[in-house]
Amino acid sequence: TFDTDPNYINRSRSKNFNQYINELRINHLLKRFADEPNLKKYTIDALAEETGFNSRKTFSDAFLEHTGFRPSNYIKFL
Repeated sequence: TFDTDPNYINRSRSKNFNQYINELRINHLLKRFADEPNLKKYTIDALAEETGFNSRKTFSDAFLEHTGFRPSNYIKFL
């Protein structure tokens, strides 16, 4: 079974729990972009809400950290 203990994640993944959760959220969204082309039409605020982020900035920063792109730039490349 997967251990969701934050200390386990910190040790095994070399990132903190929030970074790990944000990575999961972003990965899920990236897969959804491939499966649901309409998502490209969503606003950044809507994408942030859709993926469980509390703010546009937090979402955008996490997206940049994980992909190297801001969400709007990534969508343009799709």
